[in-house]
Amino acid sequence: VLLNFIKIMCPIIPFITESIYRNLTSSMPNSIESIHLNPFPKSDKNLINKDLQIEVDTIILIVSMARSARNKANIKIRQPLSELVIYSSDNTIDVIEKNTKEILEELNIKSIRYVDSPNSLVDYNISLNFQSIKEKHPNHINFIIKYIKGFNNSELYNSITNSKDFVIVNDDIKIKLSSSDFIIKEIPATNFIVVSDNNTIVGINTTISKELKYEGIVRDLIRQVQNLRKDSGLKVEDRINIGINGSKELFKALVIHEEYFKNEVLGINLNKDNETYPYTN
Repeated sequence: VLLNFIKIMCPIIPFITESIYRNLTSSMPNSIESIHLNPFPKSDKNLINKDLQIEVDTIILIVSMARSARNKANIKIRQPLSELVIYSSDNTIDVIEKNTKEILEELNIKSIRYVDSPNSLVDYNISLNFQSIKEKHPNHINFIIKYIKGFNNSELYNSITNSKDFVIVNDDIKIKLSSSDFIIKEIPATNFIVVSDNNTIVGINTTISKELKYEGIVRDLIRQVQNLRKDSGLKVEDRINIGINGSKELFKALVIHEEYFKNEVLGINLNKDNETYPYTN
């Protein structure tokens, strides 16, 4: 596996792969002198698992959309969130359910909930793109406005997204409107930030309870201690004593998550400043 892998990589990183190749083959009799003199590996298309590819692509899409929602909300990945809500096809949901644990760990979110309707996550404010309408149909603007007013936002959105053209027919008038003739604004449900892609909508619940906030504080502290370990030249397995002086909120978070904190940073003792540490439970 390693040999085949570095043969594939050698055109991109020629010197590193040459060094690895010589390490791996130094004790192999009759090995070719250089990795660059080897034949390039041939692929076996019979080994391609298309279902697995689709599954991985689906997971990557969901995680990417949820990360985008976090960015829109300006919530960093170390801050745990309570809920990821998804609207999508049955096939996508089947894949997500098989990989729920991995997705939640990757996104630092506690649970996943599925909804049957996009309206559970987002509403749409749809208006005509008058600049586009004036250019294409300058003689029928009033007629188009009157016709479109007969639809509610949900009907209009479904018509626009489910067909390539939105056709208006009345007596001898037949007008085709495309999606570019409309301006669609997403209005997420209260306390949610949403990201949509084709027939999939992902929303994160942005409500951060005290418990989630405390966990986020401790995760931030863990990152700072890990950086200190690295800057101090400590080995990965070295155990440490930790002294902390900080805000009351920080110490409240540590009371709740002390064991988790010490396990993550390999801490033996956690020494806290008593004057700013009034909590005992």
